[in-house]
Amino acid sequence: MKGRSDDLARLAIVPHPFASSRPGAKQWAGLGVVASLAVLVDQLSKHLVAARLSAGARFEALGPIWLSHTDNRGIALGVLGEQSWLVAGGKTAVILLAVAYFVLKPTERARWAALGLVVGGSLVNLVEVLRAGHVTDFVGVHFLPVFNLADVSILAGVALLALRVVRTSARRPLTFG
Repeated sequence: MKGRSDDLARLAIVPHPFASSRPGAKQWAGLGVVASLAVLVDQLSKHLVAARLSAGARFEALGPIWLSHTDNRGIALGVLGEQSWLVAGGKTAVILLAVAYFVLKPTERARWAALGLVVGGSLVNLVEVLRAGHVTDFVGVHFLPVFNLADVSILAGVALLALRVVRTSARRPLTFG
């Protein structure tokens, strides 16, 4: 019986694999600040567009960039436009996946910023879909669909995460077997 109690004693001092990597107050605050800034910039820009451009109006801004007050009931390119429940569910899933990833890998500031951008942009678009049934898109580039700054936040966050993955995997030697 002594052998079993020794095994239990050894198990008691082995740390849980995620024990040291759980996000603390500093990490949550970092993610929250970045997400809040993404929400603030997006909402301020949409307020300015709604105040200055009537729905459907278009303003040639600079070179290939133009501004237009457009309602988007779907996701990118208006896909799933008539299925707002599916759009809202997808945006909720993105937020939950980003937070879950943050909980599992909170150690780097670049990750806080990237996930804060994804969460903030997704959250503001989700709230807008639930509140109004659509999001306001207003930035157009001649070769892209019209988008908003929440979309830019999401894409910038995903790009930062992808860059981090590429940089990390480039440092690891390839092993086979």
